[in-house]
Amino acid sequence: MEQIAVYWDLSLQQNVPRAVLARVYSYDAVGSFAAVPLGEAVVGPLAEAVGMRTEDQRP
Repeated sequence: MEQIAVYWDLSLQQNVPRAVLARVYSYDAVGSFAAVPLGEAVVGPLAEAVGMRTEDQRP
């Protein structure tokens, strides 16, 4: 995971103009932090709709 973060930061630094780099980092951070609670809010209803199998139900 850390290697991906290093590659992501490096690609941002190489491809985003220096004048707007801080703004891009801010949007990236907000997106990352917002994705966690949204994912947690969605996974419960999704698991309920899709269902879960117990050991007794496996073929």
